[in-house]
Amino acid sequence: MINSQKEILIFSQFYHPALKAGGPTKSLKLLEKILSKNYNIKIFTSKFDIDNSLIKRKKFKNLFTYENFLSLFLLILKCIKIKNKNNVYYFNSFFNLKYTILPLIFLKFFSKGKFLIAPRGELFETELGKKFYKKKLYLMFFKIFLKNEIFFHATSLQEKKSINKLFPKNQIKMYPNVSDSINQKPKVKSIKPPYKFVFFSRISKKKNLPQTIDLLSELNLPVILDIYGNIEDIDHWNYIKKKIKKLKNKNKSINIFFKGFVKKNKYTVLKKY
Repeated sequence: MINSQKEILIFSQFYHPALKAGGPTKSLKLLEKILSKNYNIKIFTSKFDIDNSLIKRKKFKNLFTYENFLSLFLLILKCIKIKNKNNVYYFNSFFNLKYTILPLIFLKFFSKGKFLIAPRGELFETELGKKFYKKKLYLMFFKIFLKNEIFFHATSLQEKKSINKLFPKNQIKMYPNVSDSINQKPKVKSIKPPYKFVFFSRISKKKNLPQTIDLLSELNLPVILDIYGNIEDIDHWNYIKKKIKKLKNKNKSINIFFKGFVKKNKYTVLKKY
């Protein structure tokens, strides 16, 4: 039974079906599906996918889109019971200006609810190095004005450690990403060369595709690596292409192919490997 007094308000720049934004949007959709059985859920998000393409989604009454602070402010006044102590505000990023920082600052000073932040890997040391000075400045501001009574959501033990290093006094709830179940048992096949591997993810630095290529290059076996995913970082992809070309000249037994972005039927693709 849904408790109408308890609202969970989710702020995320990308939300289903923003396919190119990667796994977190799917995980967030499944999380919303689970929570909606007991809570009134409201989603605050963007109209666009990560490549700025307009998302075609069905309208439903508890999804709100905004692109600037004025529209956010008006939505908050219209949709949120500011004085409701039962409100839970869930932010699907730590550093996102429009969908975390601005609403967090506003709500922290005017609301009595609880606050939960899911950094989604943004607090790993490797990620903090990007735009270092801007992030360091916000971290200082956050620790002085915002961090009290804020909970963190970590999706892995590694992420929990990275959060705890920066915010040792804040409570961290660890809960893995929600994934949809697959009702198909994979057929066990005898493995024969060439050995097929698959990389299925966004093409960005934190996914560490170059290390995958380096590890495969150490195998003295005929190998095929098929890469599926949305190219999020073009400079990083150009670096990977150079690495693939260099490896091809060095080791003829390893072949790497880019297969593009898969919109639907991903399990049909994955079961080939």
